Amino acid sequence: MPTNFNLNNSIFSVSDISNSIKKLVEQNFSSIKIKGEISKPSFPASGHIYFNLKDENSIISAVIWRYNSSKININLEDGLEIICTGKITTFSGQSKYQIIVESIEISGEGALLKLFEERKRKFLKLGYFENNQKKTLPFLPRSLAIITSKSGAVIQDIINRVLDRFPLKIYLFSVSVQGINSSYEISNAIKKINKLKSDKILHDVDIIIIARGGGSVEDLWGFNEENVIISTFESKIPIISAIGHETDVTLIDYVADLRAPTPSAAIELCLPVAKELKRKIFELNSRRYVAYQNNLENLKNLLSKMKLSRPKDLLNHKIQSYDFTLMNMSNLMNKKIKDIENILYTNSKLLKPPIILINNLENKFNLLILKFFNSFNNIIDSKKIKLITTLKLMEANSFQKTLQKGFAIVLDNENNIIKKYDDAKGYQEGKVQFIDGIRKITFKN
Repeated sequence: MPTNFNLNNSIFSVSDISNSIKKLVEQNFSSIKIKGEISKPSFPASGHIYFNLKDENSIISAVIWRYNSSKININLEDGLEIICTGKITTFSGQSKYQIIVESIEISGEGALLKLFEERKRKFLKLGYFENNQKKTLPFLPRSLAIITSKSGAVIQDIINRVLDRFPLKIYLFSVSVQGINSSYEISNAIKKINKLKSDKILHDVDIIIIARGGGSVEDLWGFNEENVIISTFESKIPIISAIGHETDVTLIDYVADLRAPTPSAAIELCLPVAKELKRKIFELNSRRYVAYQNNLENLKNLLSKMKLSRPKDLLNHKIQSYDFTLMNMSNLMNKKIKDIENILYTNSKLLKPPIILINNLENKFNLLILKFFNSFNNIIDSKKIKLITTLKLMEANSFQKTLQKGFAIVLDNENNIIKKYDDAKGYQEGKVQFIDGIRKITFKN
């Protein structure tokens, strides 16, 4: 089939001309980028996508084959300015030429910001940004998975920050952080890390950090793609986004479990300072030891106060206290009676016919005597209860109770208690007191 035509040659068929033009076009436009606005997009059941690409003066047809359509993460709509990458071919059946699109980029920052807001509203409505969907970061992760470029300065900054704060294991998943393939690589890395952890291969990964340095809206666009947003939301492992500088905002920042203003700040948010942590642990241990010593000393003092050194002395003190109470009550009663007698005597001198006054005073006196005896009886009963309780406590702690449990008391001939083995070496004879009697013994060295 000829590729160069001599007009003086024979006449060629339409198919020859069409095929020659097709070959000529495809050889010279095998890879090309075309910028324009989308017009009349069509999505037939075949899975292919058809639309026109136009500018102020011209229109070119465009097609995305079904096998490639799944890679397009942009909603194709009228008026959206894009850059298509593909090859030019002809549709010989109708003498038309078209571009077969392999990839699409948004053209212009204004168009990107418009698409950004549309996607933000979409995922906000789906609940992807809700706080109750976010996972809590562990206080001290066992290891970190870092998704970033292995060739950039970001990974070195992260490593240095980890070494400064709390050295631990880092798994690097290197990806493109800008360009047409970045969103696929980032999304696949998130899925891969989750799969490796669920398969117990990277069981110790507790946090994923997705990081890159600053850049333009176009540079950071991969972090606004829908597949990255969905993969981040579905991750079972907590994710920290550390994209660009503090003023740079991407959609992954909204869906991530925590947003860091910079990659270095991401490490500060998820790792404590080892030296500071050790200092706090030492301080807490010191405080716990001091508290333990104070509690132990308080318990010793309390036990010392509660110790029954001599049960008989305790009983005598209680009896003495009981006697003092009885004497005080008796003196009080005698004084009260004496006062009433004095009042009666005085009144009898004042009253010529004292019978009425005497009767009233007598009634008051009888009432006071009744109250006094009731109060006296209550006090006596209370003291009896305390005395009985003390006696029971003494009985429970007496050495007879100890002997009843099968123990015995070792004594010398002067009835001194021998408590230690060495105390018995100087004695030749002694005795052992059991619950039912005393038996003499001879000590042997």
